[in-house]
Amino acid sequence: MKNSIITLIIALTAIIIIGCGGEEDDNTTTETITTECTQDTVWNGKTPCIDKATNYIWSERSEEITWDAAITYCKNLTEGGYTDWQLPTISELRTLIKECPTTISGGTCAVTDSCLSSTSCHDDDICYGCEYNSSKYSKTGDQGTLWTATSDSDNPSQDIWTVYFYLASVDSYDKTNLFYARAIAP
Repeated sequence: MKNSIITLIIALTAIIIIGCGGEEDDNTTTETITTECTQDTVWNGKTPCIDKATNYIWSERSEEITWDAAITYCKNLTEGGYTDWQLPTISELRTLIKECPTTISGGTCAVTDSCLSSTSCHDDDICYGCEYNSSKYSKTGDQGTLWTATSDSDNPSQDIWTVYFYLASVDSYDKTNLFYARAIAP
């Protein structure tokens, strides 16, 4: 009887290990994200949201921080079972802009991941955005300026591309400024 119980325990343990893969966590989650990113998304610090148009997964927004602190914030963030967060590129962050034809993703503002010069890609008249309107231009209800991971190629050691959601404007700023960060899960 004792041997039968031990054999059963060993067999069940083997099934559990094999069934679970028996491997280390790969820093991703298998949770299904059902919260869609909307202006009315209620952030609880545990559940990220998904932008159904891009399938990008976005975190809750940080407090105002410098660009270096934003990189660290995203690197150390654990939310919704994800631990592999990063600061979005300018093209990724622009996908959160809505209702501003010049700066939405694919709009006439030429600043993208493949065009990063403030002198040749940025046109003040086009990239300035639209008229001031608090959070109208953000899919997630953002207000203020959010950092990206993308440097302005004219001054890459100092200037970083941002989106100012009050106007939906795209511009580069010195990385010592205090702006918000919203992380993206790759």
